Amino acid sequence: MKCNCQSLPEFGYYRPRRSLSRRLRPYVERIEKRLKHELFRCTECGTYWRIDRHSFATDRFAWRLPEYRADWNEVSKEAEEKALLLSSRKVSASEPCIWAGCEKKRIEGFVYCVDHLYEQGFRS
Repeated sequence: MKCNCQSLPEFGYYRPRRSLSRRLRPYVERIEKRLKHELFRCTECGTYWRIDRHSFATDRFAWRLPEYRADWNEVSKEAEEKALLLSSRKVSASEPCIWAGCEKKRIEGFVYCVDHLYEQGFRS
């Protein structure tokens, strides 16, 4: 068997029985578990993956770590989550965010910009 770690995105949604999940599961073993995240290691190539634990309130994400880090559970991934949120949406050319004092453009179909949408808990 040959793993897919190097061909997978560094960061993405982790949805059961979907592409990223299906391509990782046969090769990874859990090595640490924390309240919100689990750390897995590929048995083929040794790549580490931080995967969010299941929660009905939020989307789950998987993040490839090039090497083991003692702070693997604490590293912020806010910028990556916002980029993933924007990857499937357009920013309005003219409509401003309705948040008081915000001058950024809103996301089409929403009344907020990406920062305020994220702040409200929206992840996908």
